[in-house]
Amino acid sequence: MNMVDCFCGSGLDIERCCYGKYPSIKPLDDLNLATTEYELWSIERRAVYLSLFRLLKEFPNLEKENIIIYGAGKCTDLPMDFICEKFSDVVLVDIDDVALEGAKQYIPERFIDKITFVQFDVTGLREIFKAELKRSNIKTVEGILKFLNVMTKRIPSLILPNEIHNKMPFAISVSDLILTQLFSTFYVNDLFPYMFMNIDSKFCVNDIFKYTEPTDFANGLTFQHLKLLYDTTKKETGKIMILTDTFVFGKDNGVESEFNKEIMNNPQYLTEDGTVTIELISKWYEKYAIAGSNIYSPLKTYNFRKLKNDVMRWWWWLNRKDRYYLVMNYIFTPLIQDLDDF
Repeated sequence: MNMVDCFCGSGLDIERCCYGKYPSIKPLDDLNLATTEYELWSIERRAVYLSLFRLLKEFPNLEKENIIIYGAGKCTDLPMDFICEKFSDVVLVDIDDVALEGAKQYIPERFIDKITFVQFDVTGLREIFKAELKRSNIKTVEGILKFLNVMTKRIPSLILPNEIHNKMPFAISVSDLILTQLFSTFYVNDLFPYMFMNIDSKFCVNDIFKYTEPTDFANGLTFQHLKLLYDTTKKETGKIMILTDTFVFGKDNGVESEFNKEIMNNPQYLTEDGTVTIELISKWYEKYAIAGSNIYSPLKTYNFRKLKNDVMRWWWWLNRKDRYYLVMNYIFTPLIQDLDDF
């Protein structure tokens, strides 16, 4: 077997170095052999590790500090052995307490005491949205659009649980593939079923995206989340790390994404490094971005100028054996004073 230098720069073989220290980051050689969700997400875990590793290498003052991860879920995409070793205090946040309980199987037992698990709805709107929609008796598309407009205005300022508030500020705040889930949770769980049952059958439920109200609602939720990250992070010296699944290639229940044609016509985008550029991504944003994934749009809409973008990276994430997401990775510094421009 040929020696492969570890990417940490130790000069040692990767198997003896970081793969030995942090088993969670060793990818499965062939994802077609994956039999569990954890195995399937091995490449994503390594990508998250590399992002955090680079961040700590550039800013060593962040090591042994505290970190909060929003949208942690079952932690199948998080290198928890590495995270727990590098940080003194780890807070995992998710709306799903069952998922958080499941995360414990991926956390080395010696580190479990430094973990705080927090069940929390980061929108503060889930129960209100469901209740208001249920009693609305809306029967038209126009009524749905008006409802979304009202809900956008009702997106609240968040009251944080004590488990988060008492540990603030955090050296690093991570948003883990949650931005697109903010809107899709409302749409898939509540709005889609309601429209399917109550709106004229001639109207395709996905046609609602032809209107601006869903985008406005998604942007409002995205801005609320960005403000949450800003509020919980140390100003000037802390860092915000955002991971967001922005473009999807593949099928969902047999339906192809709109992005498929772009990739089918240019298969090199999936297989050749360097073919996906920031200029290309900027063009894709206009046509294919998943609702909620465009960070800069709500920042401009709400004129929020206290986040300085330090780094932007991206990689392909094989979510299932036939479904890829282009994951965008942003590193921001939260500022006290406004930036001069975006």
